[in-house]
Amino acid sequence: MKKTLSVFILLLFIFPALSSAMDGMEIYRKYMENEKKIENKIKNAVFEHESTSEGMVINGKIYIKEDKSRMESVVIESPDSMMIKKGHKTIMIDDGKNIYTFSSEGEFHSFPKETDDEEEPEPVSVKYIGKEKVSALECYRIEVEFDFGEKSEMWISTDDFILVKESMDNGNIIELSSDFRNVSGIKMPFKSQTIEEGEVTETSILKSVKINENTDDSLYDPSKIPGYKKL
Repeated sequence: MKKTLSVFILLLFIFPALSSAMDGMEIYRKYMENEKKIENKIKNAVFEHESTSEGMVINGKIYIKEDKSRMESVVIESPDSMMIKKGHKTIMIDDGKNIYTFSSEGEFHSFPKETDDEEEPEPVSVKYIGKEKVSALECYRIEVEFDFGEKSEMWISTDDFILVKESMDNGNIIELSSDFRNVSGIKMPFKSQTIEEGEVTETSILKSVKINENTDDSLYDPSKIPGYKKL
C-alpha cells in the first residue's frame, strides 16, 4: 500500500511537468495557426498610424492588396533638421515582383523582391511558465528556444492566442502591444511599444484600420510616382 501511494505521489509531480511541456508547444502552435488565419483574412486593407522615436514623429499609411503593398510616411516633427527635415516624405511600393523606394528629395531605388517560401522554423523546445495578465489580457507565458540557443519569452492571450508581449535578448528588448480592439472580427493592438533596457524607444499608435478595402491598382504602380525613372 505504501509503495502504491509513493508511486501515486511521484506521478503527481511528473505529470504536471509533462503536461506543461506539452501545453507550451501546443500554445505556440495555436499562436502560429492564428497568425496564418489573420494573414489570410487581411488580403485588402488600409492602415493609418503615427510613430514616435527619439523625438521624431512620423505619420504613415499602409495599403495592402493581395501580394502587393504600399507604405507612405511623412515626418511631422524632427529633432534634427540637418539629418531629416520636417515634411520629408518616403514611399515604398511592393508590386509583387520588385521593391521601389522614393523620397521627396528625388531619391529612387529598386531591387528584386525576395521570395519567402520557407515556413517559419518550429522551435526546438517550448517551456510553459504560467499565466500572467498583460495589457489587461490574461496570457500564457512561454519560453521559446530555437536552433543555436536563440530564446525569447512570449505572452500569448488565452482567449484568442494573440501575441501581446515578447521579450528578447535576455529581456533587454521588449515588444509590447496594448489597446486591443475588434476590427472586422480581428483583434488588433492600437498601441505598440519597443522597450530597450527599460526605456521606451519607439511608440506606434494605430489611427484607423479598414479591412477588405478595395484600393486602386495605380497605388502599386511605381510609374505613377511623379519623377519616376526606370533604371
